[in-house]
Amino acid sequence: LLEQYTEDICIKWPNDIYVNESKIAGILSEGIIERGELSGVVSGIGINVNQGESEMSSVGAPATSMRICSGKEFFLDKLRFELAEKIKKYYIIYENILDIRIFYERKNEHISS
Repeated sequence: LLEQYTEDICIKWPNDIYVNESKIAGILSEGIIERGELSGVVSGIGINVNQGESEMSSVGAPATSMRICSGKEFFLDKLRFELAEKIKKYYIIYENILDIRIFYERKNEHISS
């Protein structure tokens, strides 16, 4: 999503998204443990969207926003929709890859036994 609006994006392992040397977004995931086993994962995505220079200077670490990078103000509802569409698209791809892997592993179980 961010690549549509700004350049020089990179991932700072494990969960930060940077533009040049400044953080623009972060992803945080937390596992849900039930009866000693992982039963699910909740993930949150935070994106600095319409913050200005003064707001970013007060966070303490080098940070930026989509507005600072592009010079434009963004409609949050439009961005939420676009982000949801991207998540859906890549989730479907990921889900299909998992289905293919499970099918392959089941089909080839007799080979490894």
